Amino acid sequence: TTQRQKQMAAMAATVTESLSVSGILLGRTMGRSDSLTRGFAEESERLVDLEVRSSMAGRWRMSTIGIVMAAMPAVIYWAAGLTFASGAAAVSIGT
Repeated sequence: TTQRQKQMAAMAATVTESLSVSGILLGRTMGRSDSLTRGFAEESERLVDLEVRSSMAGRWRMSTIGIVMAAMPAVIYWAAGLTFASGAAAVSIGT
C-alpha cells in the first residue's frame, strides 16, 4: 500500500542517515545518540504496525475467497435442483 511504501522509504532514509559510519560519528559528536535511537525505534514501530495490518487484511481476503469458492458447488447444485423441480427445461443439454 502507499502508506507502507512511504514508511519503508522513511525507514530507509533513517537507516542511511543515522546508521552509516559517518552518521554514527556525527550523532555521537553532537550528543544525539539517544534521539537517533528513539527516532529509529518509532519508525520501526510504525512499520511493524502497518505490516501487521496489511497481513491481517490479506488473511480476511483469502478467507472470504475460500468460503465463496467452497460454497459455489452447493449453489450450482441448488440452482439446478430448483430448475429441475419446476419442470421447466430452462437449460438443455444441447440436443
